[in-house]
Amino acid sequence: MDIFIPLILGFIGSLHCLGMCGPIALALPVQNRSMLGISVSALLYNGGRVISYSLLGLIAGLAGSVFFFVGAGQYLAIAAGVVIVITALLPFAGKNIISVIPFLGKLHKYLVQNVKPYFLKKNYSSLFITGLVNGFLPCGLLYSALIGAVATGSVVKAMSFMALFGLATLPAMFILILVKSKVAGMFRNKLMRFVPVAVMVVGILIMLRGLNLGIPYVSPKFNAEAGQKVKCH
Repeated sequence: MDIFIPLILGFIGSLHCLGMCGPIALALPVQNRSMLGISVSALLYNGGRVISYSLLGLIAGLAGSVFFFVGAGQYLAIAAGVVIVITALLPFAGKNIISVIPFLGKLHKYLVQNVKPYFLKKNYSSLFITGLVNGFLPCGLLYSALIGAVATGSVVKAMSFMALFGLATLPAMFILILVKSKVAGMFRNKLMRFVPVAVMVVGILIMLRGLNLGIPYVSPKFNAEAGQKVKCH
């Protein structure tokens, strides 16, 4: 379940990525390159994103490990699930994480302005740096994944969680750059309706893990003192 949660969130959420990060990916300076050159460019750009997500996972893991160290891992998982569900409900109210937290809007603008110069360059290192910066752009889906990473309570697990999340978004973004075609607006909008639902399901799964219900794989028992899952034989 620990593996499937970030994969599901990333794969379904890649529809969201097509809408939010798609314009950046389509604007990458990869014109007049061979198919191999475009493929390498796509891998470098998306590789930068995955590395940024993993670094954010490092921070999330450090924060989560503190809660688990003091024996509050169960409550952290419940709180993380609740926050993820609330985040998933924002689009239904016509809002997003950036509109709710103004600072994130300023951060988004700052990062976008600073990544623009790299679009004027056509070397591979610029594509990689663009991906790195893109990985830090404020995004409700990204923050939902980070909250889930915090709930793992481990630096290694949190970094793995975010890396898997990033890798799961790679196929859609890779194909988008490769074929250089936009997904039809109406079709994409219909598919994106499932994104909040998928995020909500992930939030509920994380909440169930914290509720300590003793259900194998879904809500395993935790050791209250050590904050560790009890193995079921």
